[in-house]
Amino acid sequence: MTQFPSADFDHFSSHYEEHLEDPIKTWFGGNSSQYYLQLKADELCQHLVRLGLQPRKLRALDVGCGTGTVMNILEQKFLELYGVDSSEGMIEAARKRSSKKLSFQVIHGNHLPFGENEFDIVYSMSLFHHVPDQARLMALQEITRVVRNGGWILNFEHNALNPLTRWVVRRCPLDRGVTLLRSSEMASLYRSLQLREIHTRFILFFPKALQLLRRLETNLFWCPLGGQFYVAARKALQ
Repeated sequence: MTQFPSADFDHFSSHYEEHLEDPIKTWFGGNSSQYYLQLKADELCQHLVRLGLQPRKLRALDVGCGTGTVMNILEQKFLELYGVDSSEGMIEAARKRSSKKLSFQVIHGNHLPFGENEFDIVYSMSLFHHVPDQARLMALQEITRVVRNGGWILNFEHNALNPLTRWVVRRCPLDRGVTLLRSSEMASLYRSLQLREIHTRFILFFPKALQLLRRLETNLFWCPLGGQFYVAARKALQ
């Protein structure tokens, strides 16, 4: 069983962002997917700071990096930043559009191309809803393997409880046939692997047209109606 999304994405690699843009523009009136990716990248860094960490001192891995858009946003934020994807087309596109400071590798089979305990932080952006239900625990286990003891895992996902999110997902060619997770399902996977300090935050409550209201999101992180959520957890110290 393949636990990471595979070469089905190769034929999207040359126009990946276009497929993200269409459903978002239809609903949010011309918003760019780049805007939401920037917000998620910012949230990732802000949360690491809330945890008492300094991103510039961390070695990070993006699992399911696609064409490297989020990594390009984060390039100056981390000490080292690596990206992996099981689509060779996506990785080829990422290498062409990114600086040499960023490192990209293809996932072959079910194993990440790294040894144990190599990264301070491993994150994913909307990866797990592309992973078959029965393979999600194995995928998270493989991610956990490459995180150092005491390091952090953060997985961002579409919120299945948000009706607008479900509407957008149904109209996105990249998400055809996927099954969205609830935050409780992701947290349950974390507990199965004895990850520690598990916590969930909901984000993306307001479209760009209402971005002045974004200052309220800090106080809404507990409300399960955000467009997306992420679950963070720490690998136990050995």
